[in-house]
Amino acid sequence: MQDELISKEDARKALGGIGNTKFYQLLNQGQISAVKIGKSLRVRRSEIDRFISTLPEYKNGGEK
Repeated sequence: MQDELISKEDARKALGGIGNTKFYQLLNQGQISAVKIGKSLRVRRSEIDRFISTLPEYKNGGEK
């Protein structure tokens, strides 16, 4: 099965609608990786899924 390449905009949406700045922070910190095709930046869908799977679960401790 081939891995789908998605646009930067679609990757940002898949990551909860994060902004450009946060997207590039994740990229520059090596938390997500991308590929260049000509002038276009593309992210593998599996890379988004992998990153999301590393995020900690939110546990409400009853604090307000």
